[in-house]
Amino acid sequence: MSSKFRRALFALVTLVGVLALAEVGARTYGGVVRAMSREGSSTGAGGLAVVCVGDSWVNGYGVRPGESWPAVLASAVAAAGGPPITVENLGASGTNPLEAAQALARRVESAGPIDLVFALVGMNPGLEYPGEARAGGVLRAARPYLSHSAVYRLLTQVVWRAELGADAVLAGSVQGTYRHVKGGLVESREEAARHEQLESERLATDVARMDALATIAGGSLVLLNYALPPILLADPNFVAPVVNRRIEVAATQNAVPLIDMQAEYLRRGVQGPEVVIGGAAGLRPSLPGGRAGASGDARSGGYELHPNVQGHAIYADAVARYVVAR
Repeated sequence: MSSKFRRALFALVTLVGVLALAEVGARTYGGVVRAMSREGSSTGAGGLAVVCVGDSWVNGYGVRPGESWPAVLASAVAAAGGPPITVENLGASGTNPLEAAQALARRVESAGPIDLVFALVGMNPGLEYPGEARAGGVLRAARPYLSHSAVYRLLTQVVWRAELGADAVLAGSVQGTYRHVKGGLVESREEAARHEQLESERLATDVARMDALATIAGGSLVLLNYALPPILLADPNFVAPVVNRRIEVAATQNAVPLIDMQAEYLRRGVQGPEVVIGGAAGLRPSLPGGRAGASGDARSGGYELHPNVQGHAIYADAVARYVVAR
């Protein structure tokens, strides 16, 4: 064995070891962060077993523990004359549809039967950023396998946030087109259409996974969409409505019930400031030109869309009506 071959072998083994350690570290860190960010469950006196999965809208970002819609769901169902329920909240901030399906899979494997699964996912990207959409078939084909790696997910999030960070915003959301403000780069309509198709197909696939898992656990899946401040819906730069369109497509393709929270807001005459964190101040964009991002995070700019206590109460009321009517 030549010295050159030994050095190459040593370098390869070292690289594998470093990647393995990084993977363990990323998984450990991710588990700690999710455990810290996950909101508690609400408990009725036995009865129906309900599991809620999703992102910060499920986790209760911006409200106190016990104020998210899953946390108050049991009392809302009781107030509506429904049966006792036990609610497990598996929501975690930053969760994308694939991670929500994985969280549900772990729950199905480790605990008892489930009667209802409520899922609210899609606002966080499927960890694909514009550059990946142009990377060709090899990366696209490998992604389902790479997505199991915590290191890959972390690196992809870093790159995605770099591309769509403080100096870039999503624009032309109806076409799914990305506008990079700093560089003036706009994807072609063809690229934007391909990207939107990929994201929509990915969401539908992950919804199918969750539906199958709910069935295995003896229950059924119900989707929710994002109730967005109606006063923002006319903004042509507002990206969030495209997510609700993907959710509607995923629900139709998988024959899964959808609780239309946007319609619920409109039915109640909600305008926006009264149901979002920060009130009217939360609806003032921090990006130049009034462009709206997907979050009110001061680091990325845009409107605050997360519901406050009143918004979560509206979610709980709508979900409770579904539970009582089933």
